[in-house]
Amino acid sequence: MAIERKGYGQLELNAVAFRRDGRVEAQMPYDVSVEGTKYENGMVVILDKETDVVKVGAIKEGDLYGIVYTSEELYDTRKPGLKNFGVEVVGGKAQGPEGYDVLPRIGFFAIGDRFTTNTVVKTDEFTKGAKVYAGATGEWTVTENANGPIGVVADDKATMPDGQAAIKIAIIKA
Repeated sequence: MAIERKGYGQLELNAVAFRRDGRVEAQMPYDVSVEGTKYENGMVVILDKETDVVKVGAIKEGDLYGIVYTSEELYDTRKPGLKNFGVEVVGGKAQGPEGYDVLPRIGFFAIGDRFTTNTVVKTDEFTKGAKVYAGATGEWTVTENANGPIGVVADDKATMPDGQAAIKIAIIKA
Protein backbone atom coordinates (compact mmCIF):
# COMPACT_ATOMS: atom_id res chain seq x y z
CA MET A 1 0.00 0.00 0.00
CA ALA A 2 1.34 3.44 -0.88
CA ILE A 3 1.64 5.96 1.92
CA GLU A 4 2.16 9.60 1.10
CA ARG A 5 1.99 11.89 4.11
CA LYS A 6 0.42 15.34 3.95
CA GLY A 7 1.57 17.63 6.75
CA TYR A 8 3.39 16.28 9.80
CA GLY A 9 3.44 12.68 10.96
CA GLN A 10 0.58 11.42 13.09
CA LEU A 11 0.37 8.70 15.71
CA GLU A 12 -2.45 6.75 17.34
CA LEU A 13 -1.47 4.58 20.30
CA ASN A 14 -3.62 1.47 19.95
CA ALA A 15 -2.20 -0.76 22.68
CA VAL A 16 1.07 0.39 24.22
CA ALA A 17 2.41 -0.43 27.66
CA PHE A 18 4.70 2.57 28.22
CA ARG A 19 1.90 4.90 29.36
CA ARG A 20 0.70 2.41 31.94
CA ASP A 21 4.19 1.35 33.07
CA GLY A 22 5.63 4.86 33.27
CA ARG A 23 8.35 4.19 30.67
CA VAL A 24 8.20 7.77 29.43
CA GLU A 25 10.69 10.64 29.13
CA ALA A 26 9.10 14.09 29.03
CA GLN A 27 11.73 16.53 30.32
CA MET A 28 14.61 16.19 27.86
CA PRO A 29 14.82 18.95 25.21
CA TYR A 30 15.24 18.46 21.48
CA ASP A 31 18.69 18.72 19.92
CA VAL A 32 18.72 22.17 18.30
CA SER A 33 22.24 21.99 16.84
CA VAL A 34 21.00 21.25 13.30
CA GLU A 35 18.85 24.00 11.83
CA GLY A 36 15.69 22.78 10.07
CA THR A 37 15.51 19.39 11.83
CA LYS A 38 11.90 18.27 12.15
CA TYR A 39 10.49 16.17 14.96
CA GLU A 40 7.11 14.57 14.36
CA ASN A 41 4.80 12.26 16.26
CA GLY A 42 5.47 8.66 15.33
CA MET A 43 9.23 9.17 14.80
CA VAL A 44 11.79 7.03 16.59
CA VAL A 45 14.36 9.24 18.32
CA ILE A 46 17.53 8.70 20.34
CA LEU A 47 17.80 10.01 23.88
CA ASP A 48 21.40 11.11 24.37
CA LYS A 49 21.93 11.10 28.14
CA GLU A 50 25.50 12.46 27.81
CA THR A 51 24.39 15.71 26.18
CA ASP A 52 20.86 15.58 27.64
CA VAL A 53 19.03 15.98 24.30
CA VAL A 54 16.61 14.09 22.07
CA LYS A 55 17.98 13.67 18.55
CA VAL A 56 17.31 11.98 15.23
CA GLY A 57 19.85 9.57 13.76
CA ALA A 58 20.78 5.99 13.04
CA ILE A 59 20.37 3.88 16.16
CA LYS A 60 23.56 2.17 17.31
CA GLU A 61 23.96 -0.74 19.71
CA GLY A 62 23.40 0.50 23.26
CA ASP A 63 21.45 3.66 22.31
CA LEU A 64 18.39 4.58 24.36
CA TYR A 65 15.50 5.23 21.96
CA GLY A 66 11.73 5.64 21.89
CA ILE A 67 8.78 6.95 19.92
CA VAL A 68 7.65 10.58 19.94
CA TYR A 69 4.07 10.98 21.12
CA THR A 70 3.94 14.64 22.14
CA SER A 71 0.51 16.11 22.87
CA GLU A 72 -0.78 18.10 19.93
CA GLU A 73 -0.90 21.78 20.82
CA LEU A 74 -2.82 23.50 18.06
CA TYR A 75 -3.00 27.21 18.67
CA ASP A 76 -4.59 28.20 15.37
CA THR A 77 -8.23 27.12 15.05
CA ARG A 78 -8.00 27.66 11.29
CA LYS A 79 -5.58 24.71 11.07
CA PRO A 80 -7.19 21.87 13.02
CA GLY A 81 -5.97 18.31 12.80
CA LEU A 82 -3.08 16.18 13.95
CA LYS A 83 -1.22 16.68 10.65
CA ASN A 84 -0.61 20.32 11.56
CA PHE A 85 1.43 19.60 14.68
CA GLY A 86 5.18 19.18 14.52
CA VAL A 87 8.34 20.69 15.95
CA GLU A 88 11.07 22.27 13.85
CA VAL A 89 14.47 23.70 14.83
CA VAL A 90 14.43 27.39 13.89
CA GLY A 91 17.00 29.92 15.06
CA GLY A 92 18.50 27.50 17.56
CA LYS A 93 15.15 26.75 19.21
CA ALA A 94 12.74 23.82 18.89
CA GLN A 95 9.44 25.44 18.02
CA GLY A 96 6.01 23.96 17.69
CA PRO A 97 3.06 25.59 15.93
CA GLU A 98 2.93 29.37 16.22
CA GLY A 99 6.53 29.41 17.50
CA TYR A 100 5.85 28.01 20.98
CA ASP A 101 8.62 26.08 22.74
CA VAL A 102 7.75 22.41 23.13
CA LEU A 103 9.36 19.56 25.08
CA PRO A 104 8.91 16.08 23.60
CA ARG A 105 7.20 13.15 25.21
CA ILE A 106 8.94 9.88 24.37
CA GLY A 107 7.61 6.38 25.07
CA PHE A 108 9.95 3.39 25.40
CA PHE A 109 8.91 0.31 23.43
CA ALA A 110 7.97 -3.13 24.72
CA ILE A 111 7.37 -6.24 22.68
CA GLY A 112 3.70 -6.36 21.70
CA ASP A 113 3.11 -2.60 21.54
CA ARG A 114 0.73 -1.67 18.71
CA PHE A 115 0.22 1.74 17.16
CA THR A 116 -0.92 3.34 13.91
CA THR A 117 1.22 5.94 12.16
CA ASN A 118 1.84 7.60 8.84
CA THR A 119 5.37 8.63 9.84
CA VAL A 120 6.90 6.34 7.27
CA VAL A 121 9.24 6.69 4.32
CA LYS A 122 7.15 7.16 1.17
CA THR A 123 6.97 3.75 -0.46
CA ASP A 124 4.66 1.22 -2.05
CA GLU A 125 6.21 -1.71 -0.15
CA PHE A 126 4.14 -1.81 3.05
CA THR A 127 2.16 -5.04 3.11
CA LYS A 128 0.65 -6.94 6.00
CA GLY A 129 3.31 -9.08 7.69
CA ALA A 130 6.28 -7.09 6.33
CA LYS A 131 9.01 -6.17 8.82
CA VAL A 132 9.59 -2.46 9.39
CA TYR A 133 12.53 -0.72 11.02
CA ALA A 134 13.31 2.72 12.40
CA GLY A 135 15.47 4.44 9.79
CA ALA A 136 18.14 7.10 10.27
CA THR A 137 15.55 9.84 9.74
CA GLY A 138 13.36 8.47 12.54
CA GLU A 139 10.71 7.37 10.06
CA TRP A 140 9.60 3.75 9.71
CA THR A 141 10.91 1.96 6.65
CA VAL A 142 11.13 -1.51 5.15
CA THR A 143 14.92 -1.10 4.79
CA GLU A 144 16.60 -3.27 7.39
CA ASN A 145 18.35 -1.65 10.34
CA ALA A 146 19.69 -4.27 12.74
CA ASN A 147 19.73 -1.90 15.73
CA GLY A 148 16.66 -0.37 17.31
CA PRO A 149 13.05 -1.42 17.26
CA ILE A 150 11.66 -3.85 14.74
CA GLY A 151 7.98 -4.02 13.97
CA VAL A 152 5.63 -6.03 11.82
CA VAL A 153 2.95 -4.37 9.73
CA ALA A 154 -0.17 -5.63 11.48
CA ASP A 155 -2.60 -3.85 9.16
CA ASP A 156 -1.71 -2.23 5.86
CA LYS A 157 -5.15 -0.71 5.36
CA ALA A 158 -5.19 1.57 8.39
CA THR A 159 -6.04 5.26 8.19
CA MET A 160 -5.38 8.31 10.33
CA PRO A 161 -8.30 10.41 11.66
CA ASP A 162 -8.08 12.76 8.67
CA GLY A 163 -8.34 9.85 6.21
CA GLN A 164 -4.67 9.62 5.23
CA ALA A 165 -3.27 6.16 4.59
CA ALA A 166 -1.27 4.67 7.47
CA ILE A 167 0.06 1.40 8.79
CA LYS A 168 -0.52 -0.35 12.07
CA ILE A 169 2.72 -1.62 13.57
CA ALA A 170 3.22 -4.34 16.18
CA ILE A 171 6.64 -4.27 17.89
CA ILE A 172 8.44 -7.62 17.82
CA LYS A 173 11.86 -6.41 19.02
CA ALA A 174 12.12 -3.52 21.44
